[in-house]
Amino acid sequence: MVTAIPNNPVPATVAAILTKISDSDSDYRFMALSDLLKVFSIAKNDFMHHDYNIASRASEAVVRLLDDANGEVQNQALKW
Repeated sequence: MVTAIPNNPVPATVAAILTKISDSDSDYRFMALSDLLKVFSIAKNDFMHHDYNIASRASEAVVRLLDDANGEVQNQALKW
């Protein structure tokens, strides 16, 4: 992806990735899920604690991608 993931991600990092997660290109959706997984694996456990809007949008996007037309995107969403 174009977005570099910082060592200490913040909710704005997730918001930037969420813009790519609904792209029409399945490669962008796959990479956005991959980046989102990486953000949540390196971030502190409570980094989304006070930003319920972005947390809700992220979880809804991942659930929506479980029913994606592309099987690789579905598998990436399952890793969540």
